[in-house]
Amino acid sequence: MNWRMISMGKIGVGVIGLGGVAEIGHLPWYKFNPNVVINAVADIDIVKARRIAEKYGVKKYYKDYIKLLENKDIEAVSICTPVHLHKEHVVMACKYGKHVLVEKPMARDVDECREMISAAEKNNVILMVGFMKRFNPGFQYIKNVLDSGEIGSPHYIDVHWSLFDIKGSSGFRYKSYTGGGVFQDHGSHYIDLSRWWFNDEVKEVTAEFNIMVEGREVEDHGVVLLRFNRRGIATIETSRIGLAHPNYGLYERGQIYTTKGGITFNVPDWTSYELPEISLFNGEYWKTIRLWKEGRSPPKHYMFKREIDHFIQCIFENRKPMVTGYDGLKAIEVINAAYISCLENRKISLPLERYKINPGIFKRFPKFKC
Repeated sequence: MNWRMISMGKIGVGVIGLGGVAEIGHLPWYKFNPNVVINAVADIDIVKARRIAEKYGVKKYYKDYIKLLENKDIEAVSICTPVHLHKEHVVMACKYGKHVLVEKPMARDVDECREMISAAEKNNVILMVGFMKRFNPGFQYIKNVLDSGEIGSPHYIDVHWSLFDIKGSSGFRYKSYTGGGVFQDHGSHYIDLSRWWFNDEVKEVTAEFNIMVEGREVEDHGVVLLRFNRRGIATIETSRIGLAHPNYGLYERGQIYTTKGGITFNVPDWTSYELPEISLFNGEYWKTIRLWKEGRSPPKHYMFKREIDHFIQCIFENRKPMVTGYDGLKAIEVINAAYISCLENRKISLPLERYKINPGIFKRFPKFKC
């Protein structure tokens, strides 16, 4: 792929969509990066756009994101809008010649992902997907251990990510037009990490979902089993009606079995430092892994900083990012297959060459009966 070359200097960026992830994971780290100038922000809530612009010293703010894309001082954008808007926003950004970092999940379905990838290729711009967990030093440590063969080859990954929320039903994350529920939102991370840790692609998907809380239109609990090409297995459980961590609310933990031992990890909330507590088993004894010196810790939201720095570096160096549009597509492919599996009560083989999700499918999802 031919990446568009830009001159050395500061990169002008814009941020589209100014919700929580923009404020936690994008705006502060663009501001912190000495090679970046935030030239504009956009949000359908113009009052919010003005407030954010003032907070970060941004001169221009818009209600219409097209106005931001028309700004010739912007070379790259972060897309932080809800998932059902990603395809439109990414395709338009590519047409305007902007490099794109789009939040996860990449889109609602395989067809939307392919259209986004095609737009980036046609316009010679970088398309990176915001799977920020790949930039977490703890998860990178796990990746390095697995790749080294120190404890053999991974053959099983088991992840549980839950919180306890029985009240919410009005937010966009509970609506069918987004193309999915908690598995799309949280599970997409561990689909990506499982592919990365296994160095392999998913071959088959089997899934069960429930809608637990009345008024919600999409799944709020589910268990998905992935079979990989080299026969590795991953199970991913995601829930909004599960265990809550006493300190963080979100309760995220997992284990990896290998041919010579294994790894366990417990992850603090995403709004914290999020350095996993990692334990390594070599078949004989356990070792606790400390990634930082006692009494010291990385900056809060450190993985987002590293993600933003990587995106900017890829633009300067005209190179492929660690997390590409293809990686985003492969996660969505698994999510789409999981929904089909639940509805049709069968194992789904990959790849899905084409799939366009119909939000009406969620009306057929099982509803738990007390």
